[in-house]
Amino acid sequence: MLKDHGQQWTELKKSQFMGLLPPGPMKAGTYKLSFDTKGYCKKRGQESFYLYVEVAFTITNERHSFHMPLLLNPWSYTTYGGG
Repeated sequence: MLKDHGQQWTELKKSQFMGLLPPGPMKAGTYKLSFDTKGYCKKRGQESFYLYVEVAFTITNERHSFHMPLLLNPWSYTTYGGG
C-alpha cells in the first residue's frame, strides 16, 4: 500500500492478501495498491498476461468502511470499490 504525498508515493505496508490495509480508519488522501499478479499466478501454475495491477483511489470520508476486490483471470481483471 502506497500513499500519495504530492509528488511522491510512500510505502505504508507490504503484505500478502489478508491484512493488506493497516487496522483502523484510513486517513483522507490518495492511495495506491499494487498487486503482483504475475507472481500470484506463477505460484499457482497459471499463465498471466499482466505483470502487476495498480489501483489508485481517494479516501475523503475517514469513517466510511469499504472493500476493494480484485477479480483476476489469466487474461483480464476487474476491480471496484464498495462499502
